[in-house]
Amino acid sequence: MKRKIFFLIPFFLIIPLLVLPFFSYFSADDYCYTVRARDMGWYGSQVFMYFGWSGRIFATFLLSTLFLLESILLYRLVSFTLIVFFLLSVTIFFHKIVFERSSREIMSFSLFFFFLYFTGMPSVPQGFFWLVGALTYTVPIILTLYFILIMDFLPKADRKHLFVFAGMILSLSIMGSNEASMLLLLALTFFYAVEKRKEKSYWLILFLSLLLSLFIIFAPGNSVRGEGAIENKQDILFSIVGTAGFLSAMVF
Repeated sequence: MKRKIFFLIPFFLIIPLLVLPFFSYFSADDYCYTVRARDMGWYGSQVFMYFGWSGRIFATFLLSTLFLLESILLYRLVSFTLIVFFLLSVTIFFHKIVFERSSREIMSFSLFFFFLYFTGMPSVPQGFFWLVGALTYTVPIILTLYFILIMDFLPKADRKHLFVFAGMILSLSIMGSNEASMLLLLALTFFYAVEKRKEKSYWLILFLSLLLSLFIIFAPGNSVRGEGAIENKQDILFSIVGTAGFLSAMVF
């Protein structure tokens, strides 16, 4: 009986988190994306962002599509869906990669992990309920877990071309979301290519990912945004020290 109660605890912890998305509202940059999509159109807003603000092509694609519809119900459903898919990705990842246990144990562990991740975030609203932040940063985290699964099982696949295609779609989506995710994906792809160098599919994905990264890095919008009044911009030492201090404050 106690064992069953232990497995039920995570479900009760997650329920309030699944309710919160239905109390979210538009805020901050949401209005900017909405007005831009309305005035410039779906395609025009994406062109403007690439040449005038950043190379985050996939995040811009998602945001332009979402805010063009101007639906608060859709806004809340997307937030709810992100939580569900995040939980599913963690569960599948643990089941396939980390260990082999019963489905109930894996689900309970995944729920606990998600709850700890959720409550330990620097800003929960920006991670799941404010969609400009959620679609830019949470979505690539989810997709990265699926990318690792695909890369791990690619050598065993009967139809490798399908896995390579799926890997490239995920690569485009992850790298086109934000720069940190782009660097992580390139590092992961390079690791797989070197670790299993006989598998040519990894090198193909790495080569295509590198080409895509150049398209993102050299987006004209990055230069435009970099010219803004940013304190200590392009100061590597300041960035390293500041990041280390921020992470230390979070951990300790």
